[in-house]
Amino acid sequence: MGIMSHWYLFLILGAIALIVFGPQRLPELGAGLGKALREFRKGATELTDTFKEETAAAAKPNAATPTATGTTHVAPAAAAEAAPAPAAP
Repeated sequence: MGIMSHWYLFLILGAIALIVFGPQRLPELGAGLGKALREFRKGATELTDTFKEETAAAAKPNAATPTATGTTHVAPAAAAEAAPAPAAP
């Protein structure tokens, strides 16, 4: 069945779009749709890249990560290494 078996549906939709919008406006609408799709794909790619970067950063052990307040949160293992040894009495 695939998409090519319903080619007549695309033909009918194209004819309706041509009647509704007219031959002068149809190229403008196509260009606008293409620009919108391009922006959507760009945003989706940026979101995917950001997600991959964040998950890679979270997977690193002993990584210090900034918090919303601007302070740095140090993982417990890293904090134990960075803490000074207690003084002997």
